[in-house]
Amino acid sequence: MRYLVLDNDGFVINIIVWDGISKIPSRNQHVVLESNAPIGVTFNWQLVNNEWIAPPVVEEITND
Repeated sequence: MRYLVLDNDGFVINIIVWDGISKIPSRNQHVVLESNAPIGVTFNWQLVNNEWIAPPVVEEITND
């Protein structure tokens, strides 16, 4: 199964395939089953108070 790995601030820092039994990489990380998150959650999303927050959208500036 795929899991989202979150840092202490709730940001998605990795996505892993994990058996749910083996040790996770660090005690300072939290894992969330990907299917328990909304579709499209990926790197740099943040989980705050059980609510997913998308990263800010960066607009490209062109000098036309």
